[in-house]
Amino acid sequence: LPLVLAGTNLLGFDQDPTHVMLFRLGAVAAGVLLGADAAADRTRRDAAVASDRARRELQRQAEARIAQDRRRYAAAAALAGATGTAEVLDAMFDHAVAELGGATIGGWFLDEERQEIRFGGGAGYVPGAPEAVAFVPQASDLPAAVVVRDGEPVWYRSRRERDQRWPALAGVASNVEATAIVPLRARGRVFGCLSVGFADEREFAEQELTALSVVAEECALALDRARLLEAERRARQSLEFLAEGTALMVSSLEAGEIVRQLARLAVPRLADWCAVYVAEGEHFRRAALAVAGRPDAAEVLVDTEPIPLDSELAVARAYRTGTIQVIGDVAGALAGGDSGYSAPPARSARRPRRVAPGPMPS
Repeated sequence: LPLVLAGTNLLGFDQDPTHVMLFRLGAVAAGVLLGADAAADRTRRDAAVASDRARRELQRQAEARIAQDRRRYAAAAALAGATGTAEVLDAMFDHAVAELGGATIGGWFLDEERQEIRFGGGAGYVPGAPEAVAFVPQASDLPAAVVVRDGEPVWYRSRRERDQRWPALAGVASNVEATAIVPLRARGRVFGCLSVGFADEREFAEQELTALSVVAEECALALDRARLLEAERRARQSLEFLAEGTALMVSSLEAGEIVRQLARLAVPRLADWCAVYVAEGEHFRRAALAVAGRPDAAEVLVDTEPIPLDSELAVARAYRTGTIQVIGDVAGALAGGDSGYSAPPARSARRPRRVAPGPMPS
């Protein structure tokens, strides 16, 4: 600025080339100084903006962590109070899977006796979707079986990929595109798998699979505890049933009435329905029947549809061989003409049933 003033004063007195040059030098210097100030101002403004952005990002991350911790605490509280498989899966769906953007959750559990992996419950599915793969052979190459055998996650990015890799699943209804299946492990062994579905096609990054594995670990511990509680409850119910059944057996009631009361005692404690057949001559007679939610079933179906003793129906096989007959697909048995096997309500047609021999004097 002094150079500019000096140049201006000199320019006011004469047009000497030296003075003009000094003026120009002053103007250039002033421009440089002013430009430097403007650049410094921009730098300060940019630094302030960057600092504000960083502060906002740190605040967002902190709020996200707080929200995540709250969801985890809520999930832990819900899992602590869960006493059954359905409650555990609902808690994980509400507090963990939703956080990861999942749309469905399902649990499949290993049944070592039958060597199959069975659907145990879930949330978010369209009606009928999980039932289509409710029973997965343990030796198959379907995702649930592979995960349980190998103890490692399996995933597919779209239904198209699913159908290509597992043709047996082609056409199975689903309201999700991508799915990750992770093992459920407790007390050193894999006892099932957790399936988490996502509405849109997606790639599964390693970080996502790690997060899903953490969810599966928490779920496995809660499910294992719930299964232990359920086993204890069933054992207690069985003891109570045996005690009450023994009391009936030694009572002075007529034999037919004892059988009818035993059938009613078994439902719904042991099963959804119970039928008792008695051999009379060359046929079986349905002597007692109890169906959950159908108090009129016995009146309609007892003493109907006699079954030949030499037939290949489950009842006859159990009687002739003296061994328990297990039918995993009741609907298939009924479709195949095994009407003498049972008369179950439709809601229980997919659940496995047992036919046990019990010789009784005619």
